[in-house]
Amino acid sequence: MARTSPANQPAFGDDGPVVIRMYDQPTTAEIDAAILRSSGIPVQTTGTELADSLNYYGLAVRRIELLVPESRAQEAIQVLREARVNDVEATEWQCSACDEINARTFDECWNCGKLRGTDDREVTAPLQEDGTSISLPDVIETERSENPYAAPIVQIANQPVVENAETKKLTERATRSLLLSPAFPPLLLYALYISASSLISIASGQLEASPPQRRRLSLIVFTSGILFILMTLLSLAIF
Repeated sequence: MARTSPANQPAFGDDGPVVIRMYDQPTTAEIDAAILRSSGIPVQTTGTELADSLNYYGLAVRRIELLVPESRAQEAIQVLREARVNDVEATEWQCSACDEINARTFDECWNCGKLRGTDDREVTAPLQEDGTSISLPDVIETERSENPYAAPIVQIANQPVVENAETKKLTERATRSLLLSPAFPPLLLYALYISASSLISIASGQLEASPPQRRRLSLIVFTSGILFILMTLLSLAIF
């Protein structure tokens, strides 16, 4: 607890005010002040206007103080402590007059206005279940289970790679055209066309291909493209 400076002292009579709590949110400070007022304890908050004006500068510059008379400081602290405990332990309750369910923070029935009393039954909200059952797979113990920090091992399947027959024909045709292009240059464009169109069909899902076939077609596209550019530059240089 800290005393306030004379310039900020509220009107508590001859009993000097002391700070019992400090906040960074004006709403929380006003809630605690309302709790103390309901218990008959004079209270005042300072710094709420400054906190609102400095809201965009972060928490470090906000300082809201809750002040009470020094003679009732311990009582105020105990009231706030009990209010926190009651808020945590409070449950929903059912009105004995109209059977409506009320939230734990309300002491008055929202339907009929009856004040909460000892004849009202506390209600615990049931756990909501969606009926979905989750089955977890069985744990398989392996040699690596003894050392969970071991480096992962990449396991390669021994099954042979199945190549698509149609893709294989297109790949072989593009390869032959590329190899014969030095003797007949137009075949270079044909090889580029077949390989590029095949890759487009594979990407769109119209044609299936194994990883080696994709790599081979990509290599043909790259090689034929480079050769086409070189032949074009050479032709321009000659003519």
